[in-house]
This record gives sequence, C-alpha cells and structure tokens, in this order.
Amino acid sequence: MDIKIQNKKFTWWRSNSASKIDRFLVTHDWLVQFQNLNARCREKLAIILNTEAEDSGPKPFRSLNCWLTHPGFKKLVQTEWHNLQMGSTDQKLTALKTPIKEWKKNVFGDIEEKLTSIQFELKKLDAFGSANDLNEMQLARRRALEAHQWLWLGRKERLWRQLSRCKNLKEGDRSTKYFHAKASIRRNTNSISCLLVNGRTITNLADIKRNIVRFYKTLYSSQGPISVDLSFLNLQVLFDVHR
Repeated sequence: MDIKIQNKKFTWWRSNSASKIDRFLVTHDWLVQFQNLNARCREKLAIILNTEAEDSGPKPFRSLNCWLTHPGFKKLVQTEWHNLQMGSTDQKLTALKTPIKEWKKNVFGDIEEKLTSIQFELKKLDAFGSANDLNEMQLARRRALEAHQWLWLGRKERLWRQLSRCKNLKEGDRSTKYFHAKASIRRNTNSISCLLVNGRTITNLADIKRNIVRFYKTLYSSQGPISVDLSFLNLQVLFDVHR
C-alpha cells in the first residue's frame, strides 16, 4: 500500500514537469503494527517516514458499537439518563460521558486484555488435557471459555469495523486485520500534519490549530447579505394568486 506524502504532491521536478516518483510501499502488517505512519517531504529529494504520533490534545468522546453487545450497557445508560436533572438533550449527552467512561474502564475493560486472559486459560487447559483426561467440570469450563472468546472476538471485529467505517463486507465476515489496515489508512488520510496559509507551509501543531480556529471564526462572523444567483437553473417562477 502506498503511504500518502502529507505536504507534497510531487517528489521530482524538472523545468515545468513534475511527478511522484519516490514513495513508501508498506504491507498491511506494517499498518497494524505502526498505526501512526505518516510521510513528509523535507526537501525535493528527501522523504521521511515517521511512526510517532503527535499529541493533538484531548480526544473527543466516541460511543462504540461493541458496547451494545454487553448486557449492562443499555441498563447503565437508561439509569443514568433518568437520574440526570432537567436539561437539554445535548447537556444530558455530555453528562453521560463520565459514567460511560467509568463503566468502560471498570466493567467492559480492554478487549485485547480480555482475549489474552481467555486464551491463556485455554492454553493451560489444553496443556493439562494433553497429558490427562479432562473431567466434566474442566470440559464445561473449556466450552465456556471458547464461547467467551468468540464473544470478545466479535466485539473486537465490531470495534475495528466502526473505526474503519468499512461498509463493503457483510456482517459476520471476520477480517479484523483488514479493518485495522482500513482504520490506519483513514487516520493517515484525515490527519492534518501541515497547512498552507497565504503561501506559507505551517507544520507546528499549535500553529495549525490556531489558523484553523481563526479561519472558521472569520468565516462564521462575516456579516452582510449573501446573494446567490440561480438564474442559470431556469427554474419556474411561482406567483401569488391572491395578489
């Protein structure tokens, strides 16, 4: 897969000709291992591949679809919603973030840690079963662990399906590695590592944020009537019959 170069469209120039000759090609395994891959062109003949993520500040709260598979999530939201004082819907949704974050940390937990723990217990049982016959209790525990493992694998798949926003595979297809790669590509494509302002390239993260905020403040604070010419559409004119 071709890693997009953030701040340059071309890497080779000669007179009025330009082309993207230099590039980084990586495998899906690389995208899963290094989820913050980004490439920049320092000079005309130097492109740099970086694997470190810049701290862009607090991350926005995001509700995850995999939480809906937990029987306690809907009950938590319902209880907390009824306990909230009167207010607008957006105020209530904001207030819900704190209890949901605590529930995610203390009840739902980390998916990878859950899977690692389950797989460790399965390996212990399998190691014991290779030398001894498992009794009924141990067999029942192994079946329960396998069912639990499939449950958490499904939650992991739903998580990465949501992060990748991939709609072209049917529900039930287990391609988590593919979703990892899609999510990494989206993160790389949507990240803003440089900004062109008045002909000057800005790469400092704090300066990028200030210029974006300034741009939209100016855009939404502009005053005066806005006229739009729709005459080229040749629309039919409706007349007031009571006039």
